[in-house]
Amino acid sequence: MCRPNEHDVAEAILNVANGNGFRPSEVRQFLQNSGRFRAVGGALNAQIQQPLRTLREWNYIAFDRNYNQKRNRPYIIKSRENLQKLFDGKETMRPEPTAASAIDSRFQRIEQMLGQLIQKVDQLSAQIQPSPENDHSESAVSEMIDLIKNNRDVAAFYQNLHFEDQDRFDRLLHFASTTAIQHGREFRVQIARSNNQPRHFRNVQSVVFAKFSNEGRARPGTKMYAIPLVFDENRPITIIIRDNHRSPQVADEDIEKTTDRFRPLNLDDFLDNPAHYFSYEAGQN
Repeated sequence: MCRPNEHDVAEAILNVANGNGFRPSEVRQFLQNSGRFRAVGGALNAQIQQPLRTLREWNYIAFDRNYNQKRNRPYIIKSRENLQKLFDGKETMRPEPTAASAIDSRFQRIEQMLGQLIQKVDQLSAQIQPSPENDHSESAVSEMIDLIKNNRDVAAFYQNLHFEDQDRFDRLLHFASTTAIQHGREFRVQIARSNNQPRHFRNVQSVVFAKFSNEGRARPGTKMYAIPLVFDENRPITIIIRDNHRSPQVADEDIEKTTDRFRPLNLDDFLDNPAHYFSYEAGQN
């Protein structure tokens, strides 16, 4: 299995484009579903950036100027005919990059370099000898995850997942447990009975993160999120977040929302950058 190239990305664009518009996440999902590539999620998303950049430089596609978001920015198709020829393996006229596309390309490269630099700084910071407080925090996170996964209902749910979905669930638990401990929350496995749950997730067993009374009830205003213990065609693995912890960065089209809570439509995107969706400060009590 290899990395996706311009031919693979052109195929995905032609299949997922809604009219002339599409998003990188849709391209990544199409290629992931094809089963032709080992990488999934964020890793596959990183691999499609270069083919997208090349198609942009060839003027086959362009950023949609109606949007200015940094993550998952929509594209428009500028030459469906050339994309089809590329997918069919025919020779195509590859125009010289326009000034605008060249500038976009340079900015994309600068952003990528900055991202790599930040990642390197984070890696170096992690290598610095941790303080006892940090050791204790990581130990507490591991202990909470173990307690959750040892719950009978959670264990039964986990055992029925495919390997790649077990990995997603593990990453979701790590985020949820880390953030819960940082902000003094606990967990309970209980039925989420609120009518404000997103569609298909009402009255299902969930791992709820909040501050709880001695009777096991969530104290008012302390719920942060819940992870439903269901997985089928209509109910993917997800996390349901209280609306007062919604990040101002996230767009409505990236979530399913109710009156007071929401869930990310793309779990892999959430796991790659949870801060794009979740903000503790937004709902700090």
